[in-house]
Amino acid sequence: MPAPTEGFLWMRPLGLWGLALPVLLFLLSRLRARPRSLATGTLFLWKEVARVAPQRTRRATCGTTPATWIAIAALACGALALAGPTVVRPEAPRTWSLVIDRSPSMFLPLDAGDAGSDDRRIDAAVRVACERVSALAGPDDRVRWFASGRAPLELDVGARPPAEWWTPPAWFEVEPDWTLHDAPGVIAVTDREPDAKPEHAGWSASGGGAVHGTIATFDGERVEWDGTALTTRPDASPPRVVSFVAPANVESGAVEPLYELARVWAHARGLDFDESGARASSAALVVSIASADLAPDADGTFVAGRDRWTLACRVAARSRAADGDDRALRGASGVGPGDAWLVGIAPDGARGAERALVVGSPGVVRVAWSAMDEPRGDTAAFAVSWSRLFERWTRPASGVVPLAERRDAGAADVRDPVPPPPVEREEGERPAGADLASAWLAGAAAALACAASIAFAFGRR
Repeated sequence: MPAPTEGFLWMRPLGLWGLALPVLLFLLSRLRARPRSLATGTLFLWKEVARVAPQRTRRATCGTTPATWIAIAALACGALALAGPTVVRPEAPRTWSLVIDRSPSMFLPLDAGDAGSDDRRIDAAVRVACERVSALAGPDDRVRWFASGRAPLELDVGARPPAEWWTPPAWFEVEPDWTLHDAPGVIAVTDREPDAKPEHAGWSASGGGAVHGTIATFDGERVEWDGTALTTRPDASPPRVVSFVAPANVESGAVEPLYELARVWAHARGLDFDESGARASSAALVVSIASADLAPDADGTFVAGRDRWTLACRVAARSRAADGDDRALRGASGVGPGDAWLVGIAPDGARGAERALVVGSPGVVRVAWSAMDEPRGDTAAFAVSWSRLFERWTRPASGVVPLAERRDAGAADVRDPVPPPPVEREEGERPAGADLASAWLAGAAAALACAASIAFAFGRR
């Protein structure tokens, strides 16, 4: 529910029934002071008394003594204190979170049968999520936006991230693991209701019908799905390329095993192999040798291994001036530094630290070394390991969306999350709603009660 605005609130409204006591005391005082009517033949005597003592007569006619008024005030203050008057201040601002699913299905059309509509599943889901946050959030609340391949943003309620947030990624992003985002104030922005229903988080699911189209390309052919069966047709798009990029000071023989492996794998996949690196900007995969950002500050030899094979390699420091191409390749991938796939250790232990030697990211495999020995151990496993690495990070062809992503996402659905807790206030700051009105009224009631007791005592005397 929205955060309450500033106002006045009775914490115990039933206490207001106590106001009946001072009203009752006032009425009783009036009834007791009313004189009785008696028939008398001595009217002239009473007129003489009224002429001699007019002030005393007026006080007697009034009927409510000062002591009674003080008692009435004491009862009224006590009743108000019992009701708990409180000034409600706005709650501390809260932070809501929108976690965006950027898997391929989110960029499919919401209604595949409406050729004139540009509305995508991600657009519909974000629109509903923003509407729910606007309805639930307070005036000072904030919204955090999270998406893979994007730096988190914190914006005002109603504001949205820039346009580049909504462009399809160059890589098959996976749907977030929603169990990791099950927290109050979180809304999962996706196309179908999460399989494992979160306990605290909500969701905004766009739904969407099945979208037919290309699910894969291989060796000059495209595999199409028509809703019931798979068919193949020739691929008329330009040939895709694997580009092998190495600095001029790196001799081809120094990285011969890796060069041959990349070339054979590219041909087996029906991809062109660019050994000069001239077509790297448009390549489906770039294998970057002696990548500057992976090089240490000083030359060194490292040993690394995995999958039943090991190798020794020489890592030479490169000038940061030669880092421009690497930055461009990383920027094109749309993600951060990437995933470390191979980590090496200096055999002499001089540095005492591990170093990432091979890092993969969409469209780019970056290799730190400038020279390597022949791998040892299971050479077949060496080829399989690198082939899987290349396969994982090769950019998909244009228009390709996996079959599982093209299937029917069902109807739209939305559920509000548990509201997030307010931001903790600074130490010493009074919490919202704190007020001393009840204490002051209770003290006033006690003081007036004492005064009324003294007044009644003097009145009787």
